[in-house]
Amino acid sequence: DKRFSRLSDSLKLDSLEFNYRIIGIGQKHFNKSLRQRDFAPPADGSFFSKNASYTGNTENFYRFISTRVMPEYDAQSDYRVLLGHSYGGIFGVYVGTHIENHFDKIYAISPSLWINSSNFLSNYERDSSLHINTSLHILYGSLEELNKVAPEIERFQKILKPDDFKSVAIKKIKWAGHKSILIEIYTLEY
Repeated sequence: DKRFSRLSDSLKLDSLEFNYRIIGIGQKHFNKSLRQRDFAPPADGSFFSKNASYTGNTENFYRFISTRVMPEYDAQSDYRVLLGHSYGGIFGVYVGTHIENHFDKIYAISPSLWINSSNFLSNYERDSSLHINTSLHILYGSLEELNKVAPEIERFQKILKPDDFKSVAIKKIKWAGHKSILIEIYTLEY
């Protein structure tokens, strides 16, 4: 994927003082059923309500990353960043709230918090035990006011729990849309 190539090139230009490895997992072609299977959280009541219709198997996908990908390709790392866009972004939010994870930072770029009628936001607001357990950075574009992404991220920002303020950073990128926001990957601080 050319986005990972550009990210790698930008990291090289930044002359970072640490080694890094980029592992990109995606689908070769847009596939709604695979995207749902891998990135959508389950309807177990912890992220979405039990009657949610658009659900998947994020635990299996995360288990694959943590038990197969990391040990084989990234066993020596002492610092890890998870980056997800759109449905990958909601996967990142799920990992940041539900899984004792292996990531030091999570970047959720234009996460699809709107799926299942914003069910996650309702659960987050209602469930006092639901918290962000890692450094979560959410980026979205100002042009996403026209779709459901920006309004739901702005709602999340308003209902953010006091204990989570220190873990969550939300940034609106001027003149960026759902796909053009990916250019911001180059400006992220790792």
